[in-house]
Amino acid sequence: MRQVIAEVSIVPIGTGDTSLSRYVAACLDVLEGRADVVYEVTPMGTVLQGEMSVVLDLVQKMSDVPFGMGAKRVVTTLKIDDRRDKAATLDSKVRSVMRQRPKPKPRTGERYRTMAEMFGEAREEEQEPIVERPHKSF
Repeated sequence: MRQVIAEVSIVPIGTGDTSLSRYVAACLDVLEGRADVVYEVTPMGTVLQGEMSVVLDLVQKMSDVPFGMGAKRVVTTLKIDDRRDKAATLDSKVRSVMRQRPKPKPRTGERYRTMAEMFGEAREEEQEPIVERPHKSF
């Protein structure tokens, strides 16, 4: 079974509110409990991994959700990575990029995490500790 990786962003227009989180949360209900798709929510969209026909069907259902919540117009942006030379997963794509990056150093005053740690991809022996810096009060 060939898997694709897709990123979808669904934006209702003219809702009278700048916050879209309730629409995003409702769209995610379409994906909840599905065994045939893997997904990750990012700050700018949702990334899906599954068979092309399943992904396209789910994107259509997700795109319909804001209409059911009263939206009159919805802009759906979809990017699909259909790789046929070898299998790819959400995790393998992140690991491939992270292998090419030097280990970043923590910045003063911020909590530090590598992308690999955020996605749970670092091996035990490679994980660096999270460095917490004291915050200054102003």
